[in-house]
Amino acid sequence: MELLVREGLDVQPQQGLAVDLARRARTLARCIVQELLPTGEDIRVNIFGDEVYAAEKTVESIDGRLDAQLWREHTLPERLARKLVRLLRALGLDYGCADLRRLPDGRYFFLEVNPAGQFLMVERDTKQPLVESLCRLLTRTGHEATATHRRLPLAG
Repeated sequence: MELLVREGLDVQPQQGLAVDLARRARTLARCIVQELLPTGEDIRVNIFGDEVYAAEKTVESIDGRLDAQLWREHTLPERLARKLVRLLRALGLDYGCADLRRLPDGRYFFLEVNPAGQFLMVERDTKQPLVESLCRLLTRTGHEATATHRRLPLAG
């Protein structure tokens, strides 16, 4: 077994004591692990109701957040965009940021969906109208709302 430990900005394989500690930790607590993905493009999909905006940046390290690349507009396959909108609805969310990795062979790998994800860095780099889209979502009337935002009657 090989354990990856972050030291500074590099990820160094560790063996021996660190691996033994990791094995013991698994018996004491649940943990989430993710397979090591090859570099490619990180895709950030910002979803506001039915409005979907995607952006990409090339990643050169294991953790793309550490790469100083600018976001570029990305054309997401329509079928994948629809699936992500359905996922948010199933989760009861009107807004969310989905993170994907597009592998070198073109496949998309789902990483997570953030119910309160950041998006201003994407708007800054791509000029996509994300704040405007969020404002449209927040100012919808009750009959236009989607999953969770409902207009409540005022108590008299």
